[in-house]
Amino acid sequence: MHNEFQSNLRTEFENFIELRRSMGYSIRADLSRLKNLDAFLVENDPDATQLNAENVLDWLQLRPAESRTNLSGRVSFIRTLSRYLIAMGKESFIPPEKFTLTSKCFSPYLLTDQELTSLFHVIDTDETVTPFQGCILSTLLRLIYTCGLRPGEGKMLLRDNVNLKTGEILLMDTKSKRDRIVVMSEDMLCLMRRYTNIRDAAFPDSIYLFPSSTGNPYDEKWLAKNLRRYFSLIHPEMDPKELPHLRVHDFRHLFASKRLIRWIDEGQDLNAKLPYLRTFLGHSTMDETEYYIHILPENLLSSAIDFDTLSSIIPEVTYDEDC
Repeated sequence: MHNEFQSNLRTEFENFIELRRSMGYSIRADLSRLKNLDAFLVENDPDATQLNAENVLDWLQLRPAESRTNLSGRVSFIRTLSRYLIAMGKESFIPPEKFTLTSKCFSPYLLTDQELTSLFHVIDTDETVTPFQGCILSTLLRLIYTCGLRPGEGKMLLRDNVNLKTGEILLMDTKSKRDRIVVMSEDMLCLMRRYTNIRDAAFPDSIYLFPSSTGNPYDEKWLAKNLRRYFSLIHPEMDPKELPHLRVHDFRHLFASKRLIRWIDEGQDLNAKLPYLRTFLGHSTMDETEYYIHILPENLLSSAIDFDTLSSIIPEVTYDEDC
């Protein structure tokens, strides 16, 4: 038994590892990837009872500084695992054989300023949801964006861990297993004060800052579903099936990218600034933070960026470990 498995699929994962061991396979790489997948499900899709297209494709996002070779290995692993789960009678998504590693699903979608403004406008003025639901979604997405939070850090945030006087937010039990403090901007703090007045009146007994009707946090599926719906509304000219794959996590990417763009526009030394961004985002390694340098040319345009100079400041990095 591997007690490190905590997701709803922990029993199936344990049985898969034992089967691979009994067949004479080396389980080191499989176990490492499986532990990573299990932790991902706990943080991003805690209610999942199967591997579906959405959580599999999210897990297969190209990671900071990850090589295509390592990503290909993860794709192969998930195919093997899904085939096993199907053989055991569970539904499971198998990436197709022609699955491309350059698919859009592996790059964060960075909203333009106009898209961001339009998106929050349709959320703020939506009359098809309850006023409190709209208020929650609007405030939560703004908080994730302005503070660079992981989606799980935002939706699981405790009411008592937000200081409405100083704007400080205490983030506990994070992905890196280290607590950290982030500080809201003045605009975000003013919005948070207005939101908490409504929230405290509606759910005085919930410990969570963003409670659902049960007092517990909203699940990731609710957030993702509503985000896709609003994203579709601001692009009525496009078939919803043809829209880019916008995720809640992309608001964190947008925060980091905009911060880097601002530093570059100001002529700041990125070597000196990246450690601050790493600490704020709660990254375990600098490679995770440097990743944002390498997505800038593909996703953002700024007349102040000299990408040739930028590439010499932050060289390309490789990442060949299992997870």
